[in-house]
Amino acid sequence: MTPASHLSRPHYRQFVSLVAHQHGCMLVDIDFSGGTIHLTGADEAIRSCGKELERLMGLSRQKAVAVKKSPTQ
Repeated sequence: MTPASHLSRPHYRQFVSLVAHQHGCMLVDIDFSGGTIHLTGADEAIRSCGKELERLMGLSRQKAVAVKKSPTQ
């Protein structure tokens, strides 16, 4: 996963964290090389967050955000 060309990795992480928070979940980690965003929270919140990230980043279904639920701590 490569952040948008106009965002640094820290800014991209902050952007994803804010979107996650707005949807009731929490960012655990971003695996930039593997292209996966790890979130914790309710299943519906995580699905909602993934859809919103795809919409905000203008991604097509072929380049969808790979969001995985992390085990609760």
